[in-house]
Amino acid sequence: MGISEAARHSLYTALTEVIGDANTETLLKAIPLYDYDEVATKADLAGLRAEMAAGFAELRAEMIERIEALRASNSRWMVALMLTIIGAMASLRLVG
Repeated sequence: MGISEAARHSLYTALTEVIGDANTETLLKAIPLYDYDEVATKADLAGLRAEMAAGFAELRAEMIERIEALRASNSRWMVALMLTIIGAMASLRLVG
């Protein structure tokens, strides 16, 4: 686990008296402020990128499938509507 700012400042003050300002600055720059378990590595990012790419590919395939189903449904509906209109027009000519 990383150290708190208060602990870091206390360490800085104590070290400055022993090794000087410049050496203390150098040493504290080498001590991380964060917990290494919480840091994402390049491998973590590559894994996340692969997971996201797979998820987007799956989403894209699902969207294409749904769009095609909607297109087919709309085409059937339009054909039925056109046949109904043509039938109505034909019946009006027979009656009129």
